Amino acid sequence: MMVPPPTAPAAAPLAQASVDSGEIVYTVAGNQRPDDPVTITYADETGALRTSENVSLPWRMTVIPTVPVNYVTASSSGSQLNCWITDARGVTVAAQTDNTISATCNR
Repeated sequence: MMVPPPTAPAAAPLAQASVDSGEIVYTVAGNQRPDDPVTITYADETGALRTSENVSLPWRMTVIPTVPVNYVTASSSGSQLNCWITDARGVTVAAQTDNTISATCNR
């Protein structure tokens, strides 16, 4: 009588990297002039506006909002600014790419 060879236990499926579906990323980039301070205002996870001054480009902030408010704006005296808001999958949901001294994205 033939005995079948033992079988290896089934491999566990690979764990998927968990991505919070509510995560959004604000990005501001462009051509920043030397000694030209850039000021960025964005909506935090509660929708409250926060300001970062004298930032260097590119700038990026990831938040997981608890309210449906996504907003980022950047201003300078003479730099060329652009902004983007992307979702957890990397899909752009708002953008302004005019290379102007101020850029605003919201949805």
